[in-house]
Amino acid sequence: YPEMTPEVIKMVGGQDVANRLIANFEQSKKDLQEAIDLYKSSGMAEEKKPDVRLFIKLGKDAKYIRKYDFAISTLESVFNYYDKSDIALINMAHVYEDMGEYQKAIDTYLRFYDMFGVQVQQFHLDIMKDYMALGDKANVIKYYEEFRKEGYDSEEVKQYITTP
Repeated sequence: YPEMTPEVIKMVGGQDVANRLIANFEQSKKDLQEAIDLYKSSGMAEEKKPDVRLFIKLGKDAKYIRKYDFAISTLESVFNYYDKSDIALINMAHVYEDMGEYQKAIDTYLRFYDMFGVQVQQFHLDIMKDYMALGDKANVIKYYEEFRKEGYDSEEVKQYITTP
């Protein structure tokens, strides 16, 4: 696992923790593959679809060991089985944020809005923080105005937009 550099191992709490994270990842991979195989062997019976939670667990386990591309592809593969998944999109956005791919995170939150409707209190703050990371003050202001209109506020965002 080349992603598990000495710095990452230290960050996660040492080699023992890193080994557990890798073992969890391998087990999650096995569990999801077994569920997919069962689904296929059932003739793709609707009631045998692999549980969304298996995808989410594998995506998170991949993220923990810095296999970001694997995490994204796993979470995206939920949509091969289900039309909608809020938890897959939310986790995908978090992976993109961990990768520093803030525009992709924003796009994923917007995809959530397209799929489930705008939820200002839930994701506007995340979107504003991602735009802040990109240095896009105009979009921060746009989302902040909507956020305030709904009765919410953020001192961090307010300070960002009022600083020249």
